[in-house]
Amino acid sequence: MKNITLFILGIALTFSILHCSDEPDKNLDEPLAERNQLDSTDLHSKLAGEDLKDVSFRLAYKFKEGDSFNYRLTTLSSTERDIQSDSVLIDKFEQKIIRILNFKVLSVDKDSIAQIMCDISKISVDVNLNNQETSYQSGVTTDPSQLKKFIEHEGLINNPFHIRITKYGEILDVSNFEGISERYLELSGLKDSVRVEDKPIMESEIKNQLLKPLISQVLREFPMSVLQTKSTWEKTMEPASIMVFKIHYTDHFTVNKLEILDDDRIAVIKGKATALIEGEKEITNNGVKYEFSDPETEANGDIYFNIDKGLVHKSNSTTNLKLSYRMEVPSPEGIKIGKSNELITNTNTLELL
Repeated sequence: MKNITLFILGIALTFSILHCSDEPDKNLDEPLAERNQLDSTDLHSKLAGEDLKDVSFRLAYKFKEGDSFNYRLTTLSSTERDIQSDSVLIDKFEQKIIRILNFKVLSVDKDSIAQIMCDISKISVDVNLNNQETSYQSGVTTDPSQLKKFIEHEGLINNPFHIRITKYGEILDVSNFEGISERYLELSGLKDSVRVEDKPIMESEIKNQLLKPLISQVLREFPMSVLQTKSTWEKTMEPASIMVFKIHYTDHFTVNKLEILDDDRIAVIKGKATALIEGEKEITNNGVKYEFSDPETEANGDIYFNIDKGLVHKSNSTTNLKLSYRMEVPSPEGIKIGKSNELITNTNTLELL
């Protein structure tokens, strides 16, 4: 149970900040060097002859029973950490994840609340840790030891689950994900030993810390109000716990402009996050004194919403987080001083296929 909890908490951080090139679909079987080229973030569109500045609209999804739509979500993560003491230790971590998510609208009620099935059909992961490379590709990686390393990805493959969502993107519920939880238990070797009372805890974490943050990167929530160019709104996110700090993020959005793509109106939305940081800066643990500096963080992104089709056409977001602290470690030779600096970067690119 502990192992399941740890990996769910780890993956949740990727989606906690700023829920923020139109090219043919790329095959996940492409060579690693080619797959590591991130798609262009430019959206090429032709401007309309009419003046779009005064056009009013809503950012509403147009879900219809029986409709299907698919997305590719690409996540690039990197961490560089240097620890200075008697010597300097540098750790570098890079990861690229590509997910293909398939959606089918099962029903839409009179209040425009849709029941949608989501099936994650392909995942590709490339990892480089201090120049040691490893990879995972769904349907190709079969070695049990490798599958256990990538349990959080393998458990999602071809295990559909359901979403209840409003036409403005508010996720009301995530359900029918029993196949995912059972697959996680099977891969972790805990299927026959997990306690009955632990299952609801695990299922709550899968639902609220894995599936909801993942889906909210695709089916984003928008305001219900009528908007125009330069309209603004904001959304307060759940606090993110990082080391000794709790970071309260607020996402700020502005409709930057309207464009025309294949006769459809596209709302180009700019996003930026601000942060309020709480936490004790000095703690002592097992005789080691730590002094933390305030984290330095920035996040921004763009969303391209197709008003006429009622779907996000594309989005991209980038988050940078710098963490620094000083250590005083008792030793037979006296107090030893150490310093650590860590830079974490995450980039998400979403594309409608």
